[in-house]
Amino acid sequence: MRNDKLTVRKLFATASMNFTHFATTDRTLAAGDTQELLHSLMFSQAALQLSSNQPVWDILIPIYLGKREDRFDSAKLSALLIQVKASSNPNSYLVLKRDYESLFRLDNPIITILVDPGGSKPGIVPVESFASNVFAFSIPSQALAMPFTIASRANA
Repeated sequence: MRNDKLTVRKLFATASMNFTHFATTDRTLAAGDTQELLHSLMFSQAALQLSSNQPVWDILIPIYLGKREDRFDSAKLSALLIQVKASSNPNSYLVLKRDYESLFRLDNPIITILVDPGGSKPGIVPVESFASNVFAFSIPSQALAMPFTIASRANA
């Protein structure tokens, strides 16, 4: 059961993402390497398109949970993980505890998102998670297309 005091807004109040480009990799994430990878990505201002054979996720974006004005602390790194489905049928989103435990520090909150072209519910839909600090959401791809369409018309 989720602790109501732990909300995305509260846990990520001082968090920041800072990436200017996507890097790619042909290696899958390995246990024990993820914190160092997050540090490297944050330092190089990059997000990562994961390997095509990476189980569960497609995109990794580092998140820094510390305050910008404080000294950098790599223990305060976390991640936004995105899975993009290429199916017109609705998908379920179940990420197992072992998928997180082997790769990430579970003492830091994590956000994980399923972008689902087959999703039928409008907007962002919270998905039940195994831990109170792992926030999972499903977003139908139609919800992502509208802001980009409006922005591209405004810039035209």
